[in-house]
Amino acid sequence: MSEALAAEAASYGVKVTIAEPTQCRMAMGTTPPTRSAPNPAYDTLRAAFASAAAQAAVPDPPPEAAAPALLKPVDAEHPPLRVVFRSQVLPVIRHVYAERLATRADWERLSQEAEGVPA
Repeated sequence: MSEALAAEAASYGVKVTIAEPTQCRMAMGTTPPTRSAPNPAYDTLRAAFASAAAQAAVPDPPPEAAAPALLKPVDAEHPPLRVVFRSQVLPVIRHVYAERLATRADWERLSQEAEGVPA
């Protein structure tokens, strides 16, 4: 949806950047949030996230570091369509995009069939 907005707004000189933040340290008020009881079906996933967080090479950045970084694309003459605000996730993103490209290549023939190109 954001990509469609960027394409439509470009003809009016409006630039759109999709900010892809990840986690950062935050103090959301003085009272801890109310939480529901954890669903046991997600115990394995929660454990995996906790393990990954414990092994993180870079601690969660302070939220005050995000504001100046967020403004850089705003002030840029040619801002990126997408920007990630955590370098630690870039290898994961690269892997996900590589898998998407490979899957699309594997299924390219189906795209051609959908256009009426004979097999």
